[in-house]
Amino acid sequence: MSTVLITGGADHPCDFTYVRDLARGLLLAHSRRPLHDRLLNVTGGALRTRGELAAIVRQLVPGARVEIGPGLSPNGHLRGPCDLRRARQQLGYEPVFTLETGLADWASALRDSGSEHTRD
Repeated sequence: MSTVLITGGADHPCDFTYVRDLARGLLLAHSRRPLHDRLLNVTGGALRTRGELAAIVRQLVPGARVEIGPGLSPNGHLRGPCDLRRARQQLGYEPVFTLETGLADWASALRDSGSEHTRD
């Protein structure tokens, strides 16, 4: 199994979005009319850190070597969580997956596919 080593950024907050939530949000945006706004956020709607993501991956994938150094990412932008109010009101969108459940779903799909990325 490969090692992922990032020198810094474990404390950097991100609004992670799982692909299945994004796909559902896009389908809703395509099928609902009328839409009163052209811009709607279909994200996870909560801030989590890159360090939390790495820790969850290590829990889900035995032997995973994912290390992120402390601090903020020098190339990342800082913002709060995305505002989901318009997507909730106009699309009925609500994220289904948390960071934990989204990563668990992803790890399960990799295992089911026989991916080498889930093997020790």
